[in-house]
Amino acid sequence: MSKLQKQYTEAVAAQKKAKEESSDVTTDPQSIQAQIDSENQAIEQSNQTIKLNELALEEAQTNLIQAQNSQTIIVKAKQEGIAFVGDINATTRPLVKILSKDTLIRAQVSEFEYDQIKQGTSIKVRTMDLKQTVEGTISSRSLVPVHSSTSEARDTANVTNATAYYAFIVKPKENLQYGYNVQVIVPDDDLLIPKTAVKNGMAQLEQNDGTFKSVRVETQPKNGQLLVTSGLKIGDKIVQNGESHD
Repeated sequence: MSKLQKQYTEAVAAQKKAKEESSDVTTDPQSIQAQIDSENQAIEQSNQTIKLNELALEEAQTNLIQAQNSQTIIVKAKQEGIAFVGDINATTRPLVKILSKDTLIRAQVSEFEYDQIKQGTSIKVRTMDLKQTVEGTISSRSLVPVHSSTSEARDTANVTNATAYYAFIVKPKENLQYGYNVQVIVPDDDLLIPKTAVKNGMAQLEQNDGTFKSVRVETQPKNGQLLVTSGLKIGDKIVQNGESHD
């Protein structure tokens, strides 16, 4: 009998505990609906905040694009000159070219005259129409040739006949028109005479009294003429055909 009483007591205690736990859970429909409404209101406020942030972001992006389109970029050249604006749609060519106010002349010289064009050498520049001649100075010269007078391959026997040409820059004392073709007159201290002026190593030199005297000269070929290395000096007068006038 005591065993049954014990089981009955435990069953009553379990039932009581279950009632106490169930009393903590809200089963009122109005309370549940109020809780749902509160959650929905919080969600709606969050959605409104997201929309406001999206509108602010869109406005900021629009302002940024407008600012980029209206932005003025200032580019300063390292030197003064005349600016020429090219095609803004050309992607492979410079948009702006700057020509220096001071003109420079680019010229070339063969290997035979290369030693005569040293930096700082004074020269004369003459326009092709011969209307203007100005003085100038060689500002630089290339150490390597720009091209050769031979055609294609340089590994053939013709390479021995190749004539190398070197570029150099002239700074005229007076500015010339852009694009002009000019002649650069380089001082030449070499004494060149016609080949016909020497016969058997002798040339006919004019004396002060108008007579001629045979003098021995030493020469070497240069550009189709003879370069005098000894026996004559600049200013001497000789017979062009080399024949004696004694």
